[in-house]
Amino acid sequence: MKRGHTYQRKLSEQDKVEAVAMYNNGSSITETAERFAVDRSSIWSLLKRRGVIMRPHCIANRRCTLDESAFDTVTDESAYWVAFIMADGNISHREYSTYVSVTQNIDDAGHLDTLRDFLGSNHKITTNKNGGSYPNARPSKTLNIASERLASALGKFGVVADKSMTCKVIGLENNRHFWRGLMDGDGAIFVTMNRHRPKAHAGMVGSKAMAEQFSAYVKTVVSCAASVKPVNSIWGVTITSQPAVDLLVHLYGDGLLAMPRKVREAKEAIEAHRFFKEQKAARMVCTVPDCGSKVEALGFCLKHYKRFRKHGDPALIATRWSGPAPE
Repeated sequence: MKRGHTYQRKLSEQDKVEAVAMYNNGSSITETAERFAVDRSSIWSLLKRRGVIMRPHCIANRRCTLDESAFDTVTDESAYWVAFIMADGNISHREYSTYVSVTQNIDDAGHLDTLRDFLGSNHKITTNKNGGSYPNARPSKTLNIASERLASALGKFGVVADKSMTCKVIGLENNRHFWRGLMDGDGAIFVTMNRHRPKAHAGMVGSKAMAEQFSAYVKTVVSCAASVKPVNSIWGVTITSQPAVDLLVHLYGDGLLAMPRKVREAKEAIEAHRFFKEQKAARMVCTVPDCGSKVEALGFCLKHYKRFRKHGDPALIATRWSGPAPE
């Protein structure tokens, strides 16, 4: 025996068969190694040589609950969360594990609880007090789950590692719930005022491929250009006015699963636009009671405007002379 080496017990063929069976029945590498009084590296090498499919380290030592089949079938909820994770989530590979992480700012962190409930998980949601690497970033919270199966299921829909500039949805291009999830993650909903006239805006930013898919979907819902335009280093689509309101009603109008803040913003945009239209319609009706005709000038219809110009009173009706004919 060479100097510096320690004796390592060798396994018999029967021990090797039993060690493989023990691992396949759910025991960890460490437990199997202790059972046969060998180093865990010996068991790891044995399993590799025998072609055993290795369980990720995170599964063998999982302490938290998790429904890893959450994305195996497409439902309204799963389609929504696929988009939300695609927008605000991240897939990363570290050592022997694959992690699915989703981060939200402190104001929207409550939505992570809803995601955790959907996944049947009791994983801890951590707080990032420094707000990340950006100088003006606000504090945020992160849900971090180690699961190779979950990441693999998400990958079938296009949620992969390093997806920011290249992400493209697969199989959910025409799913209404998916696009609501993307709007919640990478979308913007707001109202601007132009000469006291509210104008609704709805849009999203992301990779060029994703923006083009969103534009194509919007065109099937509302009549608008929905042009894809560059926004700094990414791409975006913005819809305004009535098409934006119609899109928001389509996505958020039924009280379905959505981020509370985005639901509130969508409702405010829809209500502001409708209130303005009602006020405008009221201004387009003749101000004379029980008239109902379209306004032509000074708040009067053509008939009452002529009476106002001639007599100074839009309600005055001139009567014909009924006395004796002049001599």
